[in-house]
Amino acid sequence: MVQCWVSLCENISNRETCKFFKFPAKDVECKVWATSVRRADAHPTKNNKICSCHFKDGLRENGTTLFEWN
Repeated sequence: MVQCWVSLCENISNRETCKFFKFPAKDVECKVWATSVRRADAHPTKNNKICSCHFKDGLRENGTTLFEWN
């Protein structure tokens, strides 16, 4: 079971149909994702994932842009 790392998102892999993406391995891209998520309480690890609901058209290459606060 995987839970989306985005605050306020309750998507969990075993009950949702969305995909879950690992944070990028490159530090620069990882920082971009982490900044867009706006979580001051934690830093992402290689095990954290973000669900496709936060990516335009559900595609990883479109980057994280879809959040309740945007």
